[in-house]
Amino acid sequence: VLRWAQDVGNRPAVKRGRIVNRTNGPLNEQLHERHDARDFDTQTEDKRQA
Repeated sequence: VLRWAQDVGNRPAVKRGRIVNRTNGPLNEQLHERHDARDFDTQTEDKRQA
C-alpha cells in the first residue's frame, strides 16, 4: 500500500493538483487560482510577485 501511495503521489497530475489553491509553503508551489494549463508556468506566486 505504501509503494502504491508513493507511485500515485509521483504522478504529474497529482503534483500539479497539490499546488492549486495552496496559500502556504514555498511561493513556487502556490497557485491561488487556476484557469488555464499555462498557469502552472506563469501564475505561481513566485512569478506573480517578481
